[in-house]
Amino acid sequence: MKKTVLIPLACIAMFSNAAFADKGGYAGVKVGQASIDVDYVDNASLTGAVFGYRFENNLAIEIEALSGSAEIDSWGYSSDIDLETVAIYGAWRSGDDFFFKTKVGVLREEVSSGYVGSEEDTGLSYGLGLGYQGDSFIVELEYTLIEEDVSAATLGLIYKF
Repeated sequence: MKKTVLIPLACIAMFSNAAFADKGGYAGVKVGQASIDVDYVDNASLTGAVFGYRFENNLAIEIEALSGSAEIDSWGYSSDIDLETVAIYGAWRSGDDFFFKTKVGVLREEVSSGYVGSEEDTGLSYGLGLGYQGDSFIVELEYTLIEEDVSAATLGLIYKF
């Protein structure tokens, strides 16, 4: 567990570039897919939003909400599974037009289904990404670990203001 936290933090400490250092807010939308490593469950399509504020030294704070659904098919019984997450992350982008991103934070998830009921969990979440930024927009491709058995790959389009 310590390595999973230390690796993204080490990446933040190793790189420093002022290209993304202009302070300000940003907001955007995300689409993607959650990979659910549970028997009889299909991967979930995801949609969501991200809101953030960037500080100096390429650091930012982000609030991200994602939701999606998947299908469980077991023993001839089929049901939908809904997945909703809300997270707050500390994020760092390497700067320049093309950049590397890392984020670490706390995520709350809720999984519900007519088949298994509803469960909530809160825990550590982290991710890595690549992107491109223009003067007023960002395009990012990210991989995020939601929990031990669930990860997400998302594409985000973000407006800087």
